[in-house]
Amino acid sequence: MTTCKILARTIPLALLAALIAPAIPASAASHDGPCAADAQKLCPGVPAGGGRIKKCLREHQADLSDACKARIQQALAERKGPHHACAADVEKFCQGVPAGGGKIAQCLKDHAADLSPECQAAWATHRQQHALKSGAASQPAPAQ
Repeated sequence: MTTCKILARTIPLALLAALIAPAIPASAASHDGPCAADAQKLCPGVPAGGGRIKKCLREHQADLSDACKARIQQALAERKGPHHACAADVEKFCQGVPAGGGKIAQCLKDHAADLSPECQAAWATHRQQHALKSGAASQPAPAQ
């Protein structure tokens, strides 16, 4: 069993969420994209570089626009992959499903319509990366 699966099953979900989701990825705090307007509005006068804008956005997380929050979630999902992004969904929908042989992935596919946006985004990114690596069309995965 992988470390991620062990953690997802043994650490309370609130603690797991606190461990994996506090940081704002640098890609989300870029000078263009959905967080740029938030940075200008919430962090005026904060000089770029050294993670200062990222830190400012983290301090104002509750005030971020929906588009910026979505970009942050997407960046976290891309960085962490479906195992981390879907930990809460695995706990919710796949409790008691034995690991191995793709059983948990199948369980998530079976509950595709009910998965969290973070998990759906991670699956979409995973499918794209898999398709690029294999040079072929990816397997069907959870519908969004």
